[in-house]
Amino acid sequence: TGQTSLVLLEGDAGMGKSQLLSLLKQLAFERNIGTLSGTGNSIERAASYHGWRGVFGQMFDINILADLEAQKQLFLELIDFYEPETLPLVPLLNPVLPFNFADTAVTTHLSGQARADNTRNLLIQLIQTSMNRSPKIVILDDAHWLDSASWSLALAAVRRVKSMLLIIATRPLTRPLPHAYRELLRLPQTTHLEIGPMPPSDLIDLVCNRLQVQTLPPEISQLILDRAQGNPFFCEEMAYALRDTGDLIVEQGTVRLSKSYNAYETSMPTTVQGIITSRIDRLTPAQQLTLKVASVIGRLFPFGTLRDVYPIAADRLKLEDHLLELERQSLTAVESIEPELAYGFTHVITQEVAYNLLLYEQRRQLHERVADWYESVYLGYVNHEERLLNADGGVITVEKKPIEENSFIIPLLVHHHHHAHNEEKERHYALLAAQQAARQFANTEAVSYYSRVLELTPKDKKRERYDILVAREQIYHLLGQRTAQDRDLFDLALLAEDLNDDRSRAWVALRRAVYELATSQYQQAVDTAQIAMTLASMLEEHAMEAEGYLQWGLALLALGEYDQTVVQLEKANYQARLLGERELEAASLQSMGQVFHVQGDASKARGYFMQALMIRREIGDKRGEARGLNNIGRVLLLQGELEKARSYLE
Repeated sequence: TGQTSLVLLEGDAGMGKSQLLSLLKQLAFERNIGTLSGTGNSIERAASYHGWRGVFGQMFDINILADLEAQKQLFLELIDFYEPETLPLVPLLNPVLPFNFADTAVTTHLSGQARADNTRNLLIQLIQTSMNRSPKIVILDDAHWLDSASWSLALAAVRRVKSMLLIIATRPLTRPLPHAYRELLRLPQTTHLEIGPMPPSDLIDLVCNRLQVQTLPPEISQLILDRAQGNPFFCEEMAYALRDTGDLIVEQGTVRLSKSYNAYETSMPTTVQGIITSRIDRLTPAQQLTLKVASVIGRLFPFGTLRDVYPIAADRLKLEDHLLELERQSLTAVESIEPELAYGFTHVITQEVAYNLLLYEQRRQLHERVADWYESVYLGYVNHEERLLNADGGVITVEKKPIEENSFIIPLLVHHHHHAHNEEKERHYALLAAQQAARQFANTEAVSYYSRVLELTPKDKKRERYDILVAREQIYHLLGQRTAQDRDLFDLALLAEDLNDDRSRAWVALRRAVYELATSQYQQAVDTAQIAMTLASMLEEHAMEAEGYLQWGLALLALGEYDQTVVQLEKANYQARLLGERELEAASLQSMGQVFHVQGDASKARGYFMQALMIRREIGDKRGEARGLNNIGRVLLLQGELEKARSYLE
């Protein structure tokens, strides 16, 4: 039918979601159906669109080339062939591709909601182009770690893309549920499958398959069924543990119990974490260390990263042997060979257990080494007392690059410096991450980062705390979180007085007027906007003054004082045009259109709405453009021009 369908797979850890997806991929391959896969990552859960990176990387087949510049050239050639009109927008793809394109003349002025809308629209367009070439299955695994932008893209894709099957696998989410997730559950094309315990016969078949035997001794079958409670991953790990200890002897497709089985039964761990711990304890110290170091890097770990951060330099040449044994033990597996060799934990629970076996100081030092590695390789810094070495034993030398060219790495640096307890560096990168998230309109993540930066900023750094609160308050406004916004405005007012700074006082007054307008305190908004304008005019802060006129006018409009509303809005519009503030100019024109619309002067209202619409289109504000089209459509309905109205409202 061409309609997109969604399957939501929900189940606890170890219930077999990833195994189902693996089988699905195999079936799709056998039937010549394309699949594109992405995954959520606990380390990058605040990085915008990170869950979709794999999808877009596979969409353009960039991983067939090892060299990043060659990948970039291939991508640009494909875009030029399939979607040439989108070339000026490619910097918007930086969150999902590793190329870090510099802003173009088209994208440089896009920020906030306009940038987010354009990014999402471009991503949807590329997904649809891929589906037009051949319908595909798109898979998002570990969705419980997706960021808000990834969830929003999933919702937009289901609503707007045709000829796609989207499958999302997740553990049960904690409340409050993401808005996009709630909306996905309501869609008629959504099938919600909850994965429960596996039937006993299937569990035994699974264990036989993993051990490559035909049957199990009845005692083992009963032990597994009693302990695992229908959890297939627990079953697998129990079987491996029994095999590893020699209590279960596997020979030429048959299995038998050893004489020590009864003694072992009394000490069998009762949790899957305990089983995995017992298996790790039986590895050699070097193999254990390899697994633990890998757990700090993440669920997936490139061999080059593991080699460079491994703390015992003399043992680095033996890492491949250690990894071979870990693979034989089904603890890790090769994930990719090209463009670089990378491994992954067979299950995230294994990674979590290995990580939790690290002592506090070991964990801190390893996070420090990983953070230093990222800074060295991606930013050109070398901070650790031991210089990082390449495969040949030489010192890594990398050209230092601006941080904005490696924006995808920032959330990783926040994570690792946090766990390394390097508060100075964590604060530095958390601020960059907050600014990056705000620019991409990932507001939930931006608030989280700004809040962390505030925690790490000393109380006596009043100017810095003021600047952080200025940024966070605006995001609370966008999110509609009025209590938090009010609290930040109160704190900002105190800091402005501590700083004894009129510009800060003017800004706080202006933002208080915005808040009062949003909370229907219209007369207070008029009074507060006038205070802000008086201070701004005295300081010759004309942009702030123009914004004050706009807020004053909007408050008067809400009070029904239309003549005075027009006076203030015209002042705002005049100042905006002088300053080249196109967004403010469009907002004032649209507001004047509203004045004449409520007064019944459809002709004037339409004229102002049209002017605002033209500016919105020039600056690429898709959301503002949609509002403008809606306003014009409503005016045309009042004028009785039904056909024209339909063209705008559709």
